[in-house]
Amino acid sequence: MDIKYYKISIFKLITRTMFNLLLLFLLGSFIFITVHAFRGFFSNNLKLGCVGIGFLLISLYSVYYFGTVFKLFFQYYFNDKKREISIDFKNNKIIIKNRDENRSIVFNDQNLKMIEFNISTKDSKNLTSEYDFVKLISIDKKEYFITNLILDSSELLDVLPKVKRTIKLNSINYLK
Repeated sequence: MDIKYYKISIFKLITRTMFNLLLLFLLGSFIFITVHAFRGFFSNNLKLGCVGIGFLLISLYSVYYFGTVFKLFFQYYFNDKKREISIDFKNNKIIIKNRDENRSIVFNDQNLKMIEFNISTKDSKNLTSEYDFVKLISIDKKEYFITNLILDSSELLDVLPKVKRTIKLNSINYLK
C-alpha cells in the first residue's frame, strides 16, 4: 500500500470531547463549592469562608488550565474538521484535501520549503502534552498545519526526505 488516507478519528474526537465535558463538569463543581463556601463569611462561619478562599484559588487555576485545554482542542478541531490528508510514500507527496471546497494542495520536494515538527516538552503526561502538530511551510511562505487529531507526526518522518526538517519543543503547542 503506497498511499495512506487520514481524517479525524471519530473515536479520538469522541474521547476528547467527553474528556472536555468532564473537565467542564469538574470546573462547574469547583465554582459551585466556592460560591457555597463563600456564604460562610456572611453567616459568621469563618471556617467555611476560609474553605471558600481555598476553593476560589483552585477554581481560578482550573479556569486558566482547563481553558488552555479547551482552546487547544477547539483550535485543532476547527483546523482539521474539513480536511483529509493523503500520504503517497511511493511518489513522496503529501496531499491536503479540503472536503467542503473540493480543493487539494499537493506538497512535494519542489514546492515545500520546510517541515516543522512542534512537540511538547512535557516529560510527564498532562492535559496539554498530548497536543502536537506539524507545520508545512511552502516555497511561497504559506503555512499549513497537520494536527495529531488526524495523524501522529511520526507518520511524516519518512515522507519527503529532501525537505529541511526542524523540531520545535514547546510547553504548549498553540497553532498560532
